[in-house]
Amino acid sequence: MFTPFLIQLYWGGGVTYENERILADNNTRSTTLIIQQKISYEEFLNLICFHLQVDNDLYRLTLKLYYTFNSNSQSSEIFNDSSLEVLYYLASNVHNFYANVHVTIDPRISLGQSSCMDLLRGFSSVNESPLGTMVPYQQFTESHVFEAGPSTNTNLHCLSNNEDDSNSDSEAEPPTSEESEVVPSSVETTDVDADEPEIDARFNSTNVSQTSNSGFDYANDPEELKAYAINESDDDDDDDMEIWDQNYPARVGLGMFFRNKNDVMLGVRSWNINCGRELYVVESKSAKWRAKCYSQNPNCNTNFATGPPCSWYVYAVKRRNDHMWQIIRWVDSHNCYGTIVGNDNRSLKSRDVATHILHNMREDLAYPVKQIRAFIKDQLNVDISYSKAWRARKEAIERIYGSWESNFEELPRYIAALQESNPGIINALKNLQVWKENAVHRFCLRHVRSNLMQKFKVSRLKLLTWAIGTTTQLRKYNHSVSLMTNINAEAWEYLRSIKESKWTLLKDKNYRRWGNMTTNISESFNNALGGIRLMPIKAIINCTFEKSVEHFLKNTEIAWNCQTRLPPRTWRWFEKRDLKSREHRIIEFDFRRGRYKVVSKIQTNSTGGNDYTVEYLDKKCTCGKWQMQRFPCSHAIAVCHNRGDPPETIVHELYTTGAYKAQYEGQFFPLTHQDYWNDPGWKIKADASKITTSRGRRRSRRIHNEMDVHHPDQPRTFRCGICKQLGHRRNACQSSHP
Repeated sequence: MFTPFLIQLYWGGGVTYENERILADNNTRSTTLIIQQKISYEEFLNLICFHLQVDNDLYRLTLKLYYTFNSNSQSSEIFNDSSLEVLYYLASNVHNFYANVHVTIDPRISLGQSSCMDLLRGFSSVNESPLGTMVPYQQFTESHVFEAGPSTNTNLHCLSNNEDDSNSDSEAEPPTSEESEVVPSSVETTDVDADEPEIDARFNSTNVSQTSNSGFDYANDPEELKAYAINESDDDDDDDMEIWDQNYPARVGLGMFFRNKNDVMLGVRSWNINCGRELYVVESKSAKWRAKCYSQNPNCNTNFATGPPCSWYVYAVKRRNDHMWQIIRWVDSHNCYGTIVGNDNRSLKSRDVATHILHNMREDLAYPVKQIRAFIKDQLNVDISYSKAWRARKEAIERIYGSWESNFEELPRYIAALQESNPGIINALKNLQVWKENAVHRFCLRHVRSNLMQKFKVSRLKLLTWAIGTTTQLRKYNHSVSLMTNINAEAWEYLRSIKESKWTLLKDKNYRRWGNMTTNISESFNNALGGIRLMPIKAIINCTFEKSVEHFLKNTEIAWNCQTRLPPRTWRWFEKRDLKSREHRIIEFDFRRGRYKVVSKIQTNSTGGNDYTVEYLDKKCTCGKWQMQRFPCSHAIAVCHNRGDPPETIVHELYTTGAYKAQYEGQFFPLTHQDYWNDPGWKIKADASKITTSRGRRRSRRIHNEMDVHHPDQPRTFRCGICKQLGHRRNACQSSHP
């Protein structure tokens, strides 16, 4: 009988396999697919192509399987039906088998092997693969390509002015906010159109070096076009065709081709940012785009206009034949002192920042704004404002998950697909009524204490309230009540008005709390989802689903790698009490009934030395912890050692590793491609008036109260900024001092 199994696919970067784990670099992407039945190699390859959105006719896929067999890390290439049998053998013989397959994607036809005529016929669509950078572009030549940076020479590089003439009569259209580049303000807004100014003499066609071609427009003469294509193919002149590469955005030069106008603007802006300069858009139309140095902007501060005018200039046009954009005039450097004040750059738009952080946002949707600013500073050496980083983060999220409006439109189909692929979620929700019937209502002690402190501003009451609520011994309970009464009798009367069984552990009826005094169990997961607030609804649901899958995978791995009877965290709890039990003194009263007297160790401050009675067979102790927590106290563990029984046997079964494994036996399945989502027949009408966004720093929506105030007499727990663990600071972290 065939057992379905999961396969994790990795592509786009390099991977290594160590200690049964895949280690991938930052460029690697991954996805998961499930094999429901035994298939052939061709079907397996087509399934991978479908998941990666790759055309098998255009790309060649190399598959490499990483696995662990007999405790040895091994790898095997999958290239035919026989090699695929290794995967099926492991799936049928290894318990909970989970395959890791690295996919190397190589283009079957590169742009360098195609002719210019192929490009004109639409061959450039190969470069627009969902994989982005799989097709290697031509290398840039020294004569036309310029790395952004300081230069002492200022040279105007031009192609034939006939290219300009071919588009001079094109229909003009007003630039949109996408096309407007720089405003004379530190706030990022859009430019208004300016009339085309007169071009200086140094930009006239008399200064333009002519090329061998007399023009680009052969669309009206098929024979001439045919001859042109033949000549280009025979002479291999198309090898000099340079296409802008988004992986190297600042590499821009004369004659370079761009897929669209947005790429032209992004490339020129990146070049100027790398030079530490700002640009000013002179003209932005449907078929042409021109820009100068920002010092030539009429609205520029006159203090920056000292010295000779800056001669930097760029002119790009849209070609009629293949609809690509090309730079036909280009000055390779600025000859001004610049217009940047501080370290900000108005040429860097929020949409450009969104492009740079898109990969980081895919990895961590809760990527904080302060890290975005630090990342841009490290990558581009530019200080961006908090508001610009916030808008870039918002745009990156919309590129991944869509806008608020599109989220509401897609939500019904998304929910239906989620229900179809993961029916267990619906079954869990249907059992809510059964859970409610077996549930009891208790108050969170932390909130009870907070309400008390709002009425009575005495710091000592905070500690006493916690002591009264958490103690399991009557003598300690009465002692804390007496101290509170002496400090403020009204405070104790306020607590007595609340039913004690609702907020104290000692008065908890039938011990239904299991030792839990707060709502931290649910709040801990809310903390994991804290970074996805103020996001589109579909993004919130999708991130909650992915966080749940991540949580299950993490704990499943911990459970199946656990070699002890108790899970790691419970085992540490047990070891701590076991160490304390060795200091107790045991007095046996009745071995057959399991009755013992346990005397605790006398401490140096004269505390301790208390007597406790342990009913071993009834699993009770007068300290109260054993019966309330269902977990043995140090007195019970001491008796267990005295009797020679294995200590783990007196732990409640819900604390065992077996119960931990059973808790995470559930399965999750990835959603199918959205083209296969069914229409559920219902829609959600979005109310755009509820979307509230404002400029500037975003204020916290959380209302701070007494629980956020730290009192001097209250112990404080620190979290390390390196390893994120509690109990120490970063200067004492062992991870930073190996």
